[in-house]
Amino acid sequence: MIPHPSIGRRIIWRLSTLFLCALVFSSALFFYQSWIHRVANLDRSLRETAGHLAYSARRDSAGTLQIPGSVLGTLQILEIPSLRYAVSDAVTGAIAVGSVPGFINDVAKLPVAASMGSFDFHDANGASERGYVTTADSTVGRLRVIVASPNLSFADTLAWMQDEALNELLPILAPLFVGVLLVAPFTIRRSLLTLDRLSAQAALIEPAHTDVRLQEDGVPSEILPLVRKINEALTRIDEGFEQQRRFTSNAAHELRTPLAILRARIDGLEEGTTKGGLIRDLERMSRLVSQLLLAGRLELQAPAPDAVVDLTEVARETVERMTPLRAASEHPLNLLLPGNPVKILGDAESLGDALRNLIENAFAHSPPGAPVEIEVTLGGAIEVRDSGHGVPAKNRKRIFERFWRGERASSDGAGLGLSIVQAIATRHRGTVTVSDNPGGGALFRLQFQVSNARPTPATSHVT
Repeated sequence: MIPHPSIGRRIIWRLSTLFLCALVFSSALFFYQSWIHRVANLDRSLRETAGHLAYSARRDSAGTLQIPGSVLGTLQILEIPSLRYAVSDAVTGAIAVGSVPGFINDVAKLPVAASMGSFDFHDANGASERGYVTTADSTVGRLRVIVASPNLSFADTLAWMQDEALNELLPILAPLFVGVLLVAPFTIRRSLLTLDRLSAQAALIEPAHTDVRLQEDGVPSEILPLVRKINEALTRIDEGFEQQRRFTSNAAHELRTPLAILRARIDGLEEGTTKGGLIRDLERMSRLVSQLLLAGRLELQAPAPDAVVDLTEVARETVERMTPLRAASEHPLNLLLPGNPVKILGDAESLGDALRNLIENAFAHSPPGAPVEIEVTLGGAIEVRDSGHGVPAKNRKRIFERFWRGERASSDGAGLGLSIVQAIATRHRGTVTVSDNPGGGALFRLQFQVSNARPTPATSHVT
């Protein structure tokens, strides 16, 4: 089975990967630029340190030049490795107290004693250093400041760049990365809410509701072409359903006239076995045509009737209309009604058709002369009980499929009646179920939502 990848996870993963690649690239570029400009960066630090020393120099009451201890403490935590410095009076050459002692001897040997700017030199031990000298006016007179630091090795440069990255880049990039991880899922979920709405609308599409279309309002432009194509496909499907419904209805209507003519001609024949057989076949065909008409009418009707209907009146009128069929079948009908109306929202004609199909089904599967019982309950149910063989548990779902006939099905049925009953129950937001009749046979139960249920003694009618 091919997995279904998540769009949201895919986008978040790609955004994170892109961000990490950008972070790696920017870090590599930063390290490269730092290595290329490591000498310039060291010169800048030395210049800043020299300016700070010149600004901070003071004279005591005796006029001795000195560097305050607070300034020395600050210099000790600067990011310049092995910093050495010396401050002297540019006129007298007196060296300020606080200057690095070992550096004073090295200063005297510098060939740049009167120069200004950056320079390279070797200390007494032969180590290569980078220095900077400047002469500046200050509050204590004109001063000469020299600062120096060993030239940076690769390890020193890498440590300095790492420190710069942690102090400069990380405080900016870390919150940005976390923000992307937090904002991206929220943004993606908000963007995909439209797909959730479209999915909910698509769930309403079914054969009884083929007029539903996906709304295009607020749909992102990237998804809009797909939504429009789906709606166009739904329109074509709806047109196909409509043609099928009308064909079934029109064909059934067209068959009624020749069947009526055929019945008239058969009635004119002499009595006999042939005539009786033709009449039974014609009745079967007429019943099939009626069921096809009813099925087509149900598909064309509104999905949710809202008229107030009394189930007791529906049952009473249906039983009265079936008196001729009951007399021909010789099955007694026992109608049990509550004392109060049982009202639901629905269509009386469709409910009568459903009950009629259940009664005809009971007639077809009950032994000759066996009674059929119809009961309307205050809970909004209509129960039809017969005395036949019942319905095996394995067939109780398939029995409501169109044109499905069980092992004991009679030759007169076409397998449409119970599917029509289920369609009517579904249209009324109800259910139809079949179970075993306690007295033997099958019990079909139509269940609907009622609007009233006051207990009153039931009344029985036998016809």
